[in-house]
Amino acid sequence: MNGDGEDAASVFAYHRYFGLTFPALLDPSGTPGNFHHPGAAGSVSISYRLRTFPTFYVVDAKGRITWRSDGEQPDALLRRELRRAAGA
Repeated sequence: MNGDGEDAASVFAYHRYFGLTFPALLDPSGTPGNFHHPGAAGSVSISYRLRTFPTFYVVDAKGRITWRSDGEQPDALLRRELRRAAGA
């Protein structure tokens, strides 16, 4: 999820620039940001108390948060937590 209120075009540009292949959900706000300047937090970011970028939430098939972490994380750790939530 993009948590700083950027619009779809800006998020798309960011994904293209960094070669990211995963989808991004938008959390629009009243003060949108852009590729260079963050905007205000949207309602989902506020609800989840998102304060650090990146923040990771792994959600299982029942909608429960099974793991959460702030800041950069190793790919192996992220894969492990995703597999665990998927029951693999």
